[in-house]
Amino acid sequence: MKSEKNISKLTPEEWTAFLNGERGTETFSGEETSEMREMRDAWELSGAVFSHSAANPEKAWAQLNKQLDETPQPVQRPTRHLFRRIMQYAAAVIALVALGITGYWLTRPEKSIEAQWAVQQTVMQPAVIKQVTLPDGTIVSMNANSRIEYPKRFSGQKRTVKLVGEAFFDVHHDPIHPFIIETEGAQIEVLGTSFNVSAYPGKEKVEVNVRTGTVRLVSTRKTEGKQTEEILPAGQRGWVNLSDGSTSRELGVAPNYLSWMNKEIKFKNTPLSDVFSVLENTYHVKVEGADAYIDTLRYTADFETQNLDFIIDVIGRTLNLKVSKTDDGIVFAMKK
Repeated sequence: MKSEKNISKLTPEEWTAFLNGERGTETFSGEETSEMREMRDAWELSGAVFSHSAANPEKAWAQLNKQLDETPQPVQRPTRHLFRRIMQYAAAVIALVALGITGYWLTRPEKSIEAQWAVQQTVMQPAVIKQVTLPDGTIVSMNANSRIEYPKRFSGQKRTVKLVGEAFFDVHHDPIHPFIIETEGAQIEVLGTSFNVSAYPGKEKVEVNVRTGTVRLVSTRKTEGKQTEEILPAGQRGWVNLSDGSTSRELGVAPNYLSWMNKEIKFKNTPLSDVFSVLENTYHVKVEGADAYIDTLRYTADFETQNLDFIIDVIGRTLNLKVSKTDDGIVFAMKK
C-alpha cells in the first residue's frame, strides 16, 4: 500500500511535480480538492510548463505564489469599525448639505420690489367698485377707474402701497410698521386708521379725508417757502396742491367723500359745478352744464341710495332746467 501524504505537508518540490502533472492525487490523502484545482488552473494559465528534470522548485513556488496573488479574491465585508467610520462620514456629508441648504434660504436675495408690484395689482374698470384685502389684513374699497399696487407680502419696516384713483382704507393697526400710500405728488402715512384718498390723474390736488385715527400727509413735490406736511386727526381733511406742491387742511371732512361707496349724497347750498362733480364720482357718468351760468346755480337736497336718473330728474325740475342725455353723458341747460 502506497503511503499517502496530507496536502498541507507538501514540500515545494512535491508541489512542482503535482503542478507539472508528474504526480497525481493518488499519493495524497483524499481526493483532489477545489483549492488544488484552482492552483493547477492558475499554474497552467501562467504559461509556465516545466519538465521534472528541468524544474526549479524555488522558482516554481515563487511563480505560483505570484499567480495566486493576482487571482481575484472574494470581497470581504467591512468590519464593524470600518462600517462605523463610513456612517460617520455619511452623517457629516448630510449635515453639510443640510447646512448649505439652510444657508441658501436664509441668505438668498429677496425678489425685487418691482417684480412683486407687477404681480399684485388690482385695476378697477369704469362703473365697478370692489373691496380688496391686503396681505396685512387692511381692507381697501376701490372706486371705479382706480388702481392699487402692493407687494405679495409686506417686509421691512413699512407697509407701502401705490394708488392711482380713489380708495377708502381701513388700515390694520400695527404701531411697529407704518402704512404708507404713495400717490402722484403725495405720500400718506398712518399706523391704524380709516380714511379716504382721492388721487385721480389730471386732478389739481390729492385729497385725504380722515374718518378715524390720525394721518400724516406729505407733499413729495419740491417747493420753497410753502407748507409741505399736514397732520390730520379724525374729522379733518387735507390736500396737496399738485401745481406748486403745497399742502393745506381744514376742519371737517368733505360732505360727500364717501358717496361713491354708500350712495348717500347731501347738498346744502352747493354750486351746481360741485354737484356735477359729486354725481360724476358717484355714478361714473359725465355730468355738466351747457354754459358757465348754470355752474353758478346752487342746490340743496339729500339723497339716499337713489339711482342717477331719479336724481337728475329732481334737480332739473327743482331748478327748471332741461336735462339731456348724450353719448358723452348728461347735460343741464336753460329752458327756452
